[in-house]
Amino acid sequence: MSENTDQELREGFHQTDLGWNEREDPVYKDPVTHGYNRAAYEVFMPRLLGEAHESKIPLTMAVLDLDMFKQINDTLGHSIADEKLKELTEKIESIIRQTDYVFRYGGDESVIVFRNLTKAEAERSVLPKIREKLKDGDLSVSVGMTEQKERDDARSMFDRAEKLMYEEKRGKK
Repeated sequence: MSENTDQELREGFHQTDLGWNEREDPVYKDPVTHGYNRAAYEVFMPRLLGEAHESKIPLTMAVLDLDMFKQINDTLGHSIADEKLKELTEKIESIIRQTDYVFRYGGDESVIVFRNLTKAEAERSVLPKIREKLKDGDLSVSVGMTEQKERDDARSMFDRAEKLMYEEKRGKK
């Protein structure tokens, strides 16, 4: 891990790239989860990638897909399904650090971006906590995780993590 503290990274990022007002802009908030949405991902992710590359700190992405979401939607209804999505985001936010981000990417897919944390560190220290906390709400997720590579952009990193997530999902069937 870098010598920079999480607080220094967060302050530096927001002072140079994203002002407080931009981070809180309603256009970046998901109406269901009240967390960040896909529009926020599209704006924030290139900045996060650039920051990590310049600072030579690791950047790790996890793509999560809520298991059995279609069944929840079809049997319990959209209101309950929306509550499950909100619960998922709240539980993830309660575990990740303030320097990390969670975005609702679309449908039941979420993206977590871990700043200054390697894939191995995230898999060992954060992912088990997320899976355990979700069990409390009878939720489970399939996860694909990847670390930033030299020439990654937001799309290539997402595609790689999403592919790994679908491999895990297929393995559960």
